[in-house]
Amino acid sequence: MNLRRLTPRESKIKLSRSQRDFVHSQHRGTIYLAGAGSGKSYALVYKAVLSALNGLDGAIISFSLNNIRDNLVPLFRQVLTALNLQEGSDYKITKSPAVDIEIKGTKILLRTGSDPDKLRGISVKWFLIDEARELTRYLFDVMLSRLRGGDNLKWSIVTTTRGKDWVYNIIKQEDLLDIFDQQLEEIENTYIRVIRTTLYDSPWATDEQIKEQEQQFTTSFAKQELLALIVDGEGELIKPDWFKIASLTKPIQGVRFWDLAVTTNNNSDYSVGCLMSVNDGKYYINDIRRVKLQYPDLKKLMIATAIEDGYGIAIGIEVAGQQRAILDDLRRERILHNYTFKQYRPTKDKITRAYPIASQIELGNVTLNNGPWVRDFLDECSTFSAENVAKGSVKDDQVDAMTGAYYLLNKRTQVGLTNLPI
Repeated sequence: MNLRRLTPRESKIKLSRSQRDFVHSQHRGTIYLAGAGSGKSYALVYKAVLSALNGLDGAIISFSLNNIRDNLVPLFRQVLTALNLQEGSDYKITKSPAVDIEIKGTKILLRTGSDPDKLRGISVKWFLIDEARELTRYLFDVMLSRLRGGDNLKWSIVTTTRGKDWVYNIIKQEDLLDIFDQQLEEIENTYIRVIRTTLYDSPWATDEQIKEQEQQFTTSFAKQELLALIVDGEGELIKPDWFKIASLTKPIQGVRFWDLAVTTNNNSDYSVGCLMSVNDGKYYINDIRRVKLQYPDLKKLMIATAIEDGYGIAIGIEVAGQQRAILDDLRRERILHNYTFKQYRPTKDKITRAYPIASQIELGNVTLNNGPWVRDFLDECSTFSAENVAKGSVKDDQVDAMTGAYYLLNKRTQVGLTNLPI
């Protein structure tokens, strides 16, 4: 069944050529390789809406519930409004216990792929996987088994490339690797169509937006994130020789971000506190504390470190799981009442979160304070790669702490997180 194309009078939707080709692809499988900021999620949502308007029940599988609620649901409202559809009469969005969108009686399920076996109970005529590099081949195989109810069943994958992952392997198995020739934009066989687009192909990307995106990535990883090409090799994200090293004075303002692990097993992660400051667009990693301690001793260290750092150094903590309780516990400590606390709630994977600081490092804008911790830190940076993170084969706690500190230094607002002096 071909999706009915809406006339200009019916729709205010404007698509780039690659978005349009993806939306109206009639292959059983369509893979859309798209650079950051090129509009892949918008195209995914529009394709889903058109499928629903043609009476086809389906599902979108995303990497997180936050992405569904904060990104995909607003995009649905934007697209449905552009199609002159009214919430309540033409469509409705249910957010609890799961997110469902019903458009003129046809349902779209929005689900996370973190536990694929929980999806075995659904039956759909099509499915879309959003940012497939964050998910697994097993999830894809489970969803293939959920296609039911006809001969014209379809699937689509939307993603930015990440090395030779499972999406790459599908493309390879189908003998379609020529898509990674920088001059080629589309390739297909009888079963699968692969479309590749870049940020630079988007007719709506301004020079300012392009420049902002370019500054987020190192030279090699810009090929992956902006051009949707394949990047291989370890240590390409953060090369040790990109850092400057000097003897730095103690900063008056900054943030000490703690990446916490509160067990002492040999194979457990370290708790790491990274002190970072910024001056005139230059970043300084002044100190890193790296320990394995149970919480009572870790808490004592964090308090002593905060006193040593001084009032001007904010205390940053990731608020996930038990770390939320740790943050609350520390804020109740009377000796820390004059300190500023900042929370970090990551919404992306480790590699993506590290891109902005990695770009600053490559530009020569990050200096390390010459100290005994520097060698271990640089060793960790040299092995920090998508492949190693995926395998869990190396420690990355110090890089995580650096990433958190950089984020908090650049976060504009910290509403409700500053303790008032007593």
